[in-house]
Amino acid sequence: MPDIKYVCLSDMHFGAQNSLLTKLTPNGLAPDFLNPSPVLTSLVENLRALISENQDKSKKPTLILLGDILELALCETNEAGMVFDRFIDLISPKGNELFGEIYYIPGNHDHHLWEIAREMQYLKYIERMDDKNNLPPMWHTTNIFVENAAHPTTCDFMNGIIQNNEHLKNFSVRVAYPNFGLLNSTNEKAIVFHHGHFLEDIYLLMSTVKTYIFPNQSIPEDIWDIEKENFAWIDFFWSTMGRSGQVGKGVELIYDKMTDEKKFSELLHNIAVKITQNIKKSEKEEATSLFRKMSRFFIRFIPGQKIEKMVYAFLRITLGAVAKHERADAGGSLSEEMRGKLLEYINKILKRQITREKKYNAPKEIQFVFGHTHKPFAETLANTNYAKPVQVVNTGGWVVDTVDRKDTYGGAVILVDENLNIAPVQFYKEAYKTGETKVSLLANTNQNEFSTCISKLISDKQKSFATFSEIVDKEIDLRIINLKAKINK
Repeated sequence: MPDIKYVCLSDMHFGAQNSLLTKLTPNGLAPDFLNPSPVLTSLVENLRALISENQDKSKKPTLILLGDILELALCETNEAGMVFDRFIDLISPKGNELFGEIYYIPGNHDHHLWEIAREMQYLKYIERMDDKNNLPPMWHTTNIFVENAAHPTTCDFMNGIIQNNEHLKNFSVRVAYPNFGLLNSTNEKAIVFHHGHFLEDIYLLMSTVKTYIFPNQSIPEDIWDIEKENFAWIDFFWSTMGRSGQVGKGVELIYDKMTDEKKFSELLHNIAVKITQNIKKSEKEEATSLFRKMSRFFIRFIPGQKIEKMVYAFLRITLGAVAKHERADAGGSLSEEMRGKLLEYINKILKRQITREKKYNAPKEIQFVFGHTHKPFAETLANTNYAKPVQVVNTGGWVVDTVDRKDTYGGAVILVDENLNIAPVQFYKEAYKTGETKVSLLANTNQNEFSTCISKLISDKQKSFATFSEIVDKEIDLRIINLKAKINK
């Protein structure tokens, strides 16, 4: 059988209480950051079992972490770091390390680690410069194909945790952002990994606002410019706010309430009432600026109930837009709007970056792997600007987003051989149809020798996977208990 050369995991959300990979207390109401969750432990055990079938025991596979690995929006950095540390304990015990290398592509919930990485990348570049007087601008992205980069960008935060282990002192996590590519030996075939946040309009908000202010300008098509215009917004709301003291706790509450439309509406109404009360209360206070004096003058003519409706409408437009992201879509694995954005990203933005980087030696066959939506699937897109149809695979995720189980939500592990054949293994779904196999290749997976061998291997190890499925089922219930408790606060 072809060996497993790459393993891709995404949307692990280490530290988040709704992550199946963060351990909870038996009642499901509190996190335990000092011990690995049962799902995390069983996941790694099953990955070991699959990788142990490799014929070449001397070469360890490469792990690709495809974004939202650390939850920096809804918990403290140290909490996410501790769960990541538990993960490292499991995959890299001394003498039995599972992976030889780790590549990390940040997502929206751990975008801040990209900010740290690119700043360190820039400082190291300056150190190598001969002329330090004429400084270039900082880069906002890396190249796609960085496997053999002479000066790789690294994740110092992850490295600090990993290298705290004596036997891993020299281990370094390499970073690519927002696209990471693998090429086969002939450069004719490639897999591109992208977390998936740039497939949604909400993460292009600053570019959209720019077009409103300056109608003659448009949303950029180069990934460098897209990140440059939107990185501060992404960092602020999805990778910083949750760590902002009591404000962060409020953001976490908003995220949780978003999963229940009635509770979310009640929350927005309560916020609107509080803001209106504070506005009316401030009328009695001394105005210290011309702006506040003018504001008060106009507010006196607006009834409090009307102000409340205006504030509520504003909250609906802003926070409501966030609540309607792809992950919250109750339909199938991919909404029609998201499908259009996916095609636009692959055909325009990704195509431009590949062409610029590889010029006339661009690979003819592209495969695209992304996460972000927490809904795993596989399909082939024929209507693309490439020589061959594009196989698209979504990794799903490892969190429980709603109190109602849905069969579209789940987590997959993407396995890749040395010829860049893909075998996407769906490890779990929140809900199954009667008689449905719980661990299997994703439906519509492209058939090849590698995927056929992996499918047989899974069938041979059904007993081990059955235990995993039982653990996951129990842990999903605990997250639902936890989520209900927070929504009903």
